[in-house]
Amino acid sequence: MKSIRILAAAVCSFAMFVLAVAGPNAIAQDFPSKPIRLVVPAVPGGSSDSITRMLAKVMQDQTGIDLVHVPYKGASPALLALITQDVDITVTSPASLKGFIDSRQLQAIAFTGSKRSAILPNVPTMIEQGFPDFVLSAWWGIFLPAGVPAPVSEKLTAMILSAVRSPEFQKHAEGLSLDVAPVMGKSFSQSIGEQNARWKQLIDKSQIKLD
Repeated sequence: MKSIRILAAAVCSFAMFVLAVAGPNAIAQDFPSKPIRLVVPAVPGGSSDSITRMLAKVMQDQTGIDLVHVPYKGASPALLALITQDVDITVTSPASLKGFIDSRQLQAIAFTGSKRSAILPNVPTMIEQGFPDFVLSAWWGIFLPAGVPAPVSEKLTAMILSAVRSPEFQKHAEGLSLDVAPVMGKSFSQSIGEQNARWKQLIDKSQIKLD
């Protein structure tokens, strides 16, 4: 990363995944002998599709469930397929699922954050359900070209911190189930390195490729 300067992760630990099934009775069944059809509300071959494939791999490794990846071109057809039980389970954001869960069309069975979602507080985490290493989240970071003068970088950092710590930002973030935890400089750089190593190992092991 010599060509860029790592400034800050303005929002960290955005736990964006909820596992949901179609209807209250689905989770009462034993795991079927055939693979479970995991619907993915993402365009095949895109970044979101690849992320969810990696999530599915983690789920398989840690739970022993056999999953078949079924990509859909967007959240609407994917959730419709789940509601009509053409597929068995989906993984998507809390905000995308909340309306369907409130209307009991879908039932959330787990949240992949380190703590419960603010907008789905009754949904237990994977940690609570016996999977202590099952924490999957995403984050947004801010970067600058390496040649930006230090005073400019420091001023931008202060402005970012002021914004993300404001009551207005915190309230909006909470409504989207965002866990705001600014990470700066060297700590952010170290976190990126650790996550790159983790996901590279998983991608190589699973042979995940863009179609």
